[in-house]
Amino acid sequence: MSRDFLQTQPGYVSTALHQSIAPDAKFMLVNIAVWESAEAFKAASAKMMQTAGIAPVDGLKFTPGLYTVIVTD
Repeated sequence: MSRDFLQTQPGYVSTALHQSIAPDAKFMLVNIAVWESAEAFKAASAKMMQTAGIAPVDGLKFTPGLYTVIVTD
């Protein structure tokens, strides 16, 4: 699993996997990861794609992106 690899990388803080409750959602699973910096995320993602040897899972597509929290409870 990608989380198992990523949590060993410098700058990793945490992850939370979310599953849609709507059966027709565009994204059924969304994994939100917290990183110390964008640079740490980019380095870890690049390293995972090059060296982790994680077998693809049918129906899942890895689409990393960076976001900023703009509102919290």
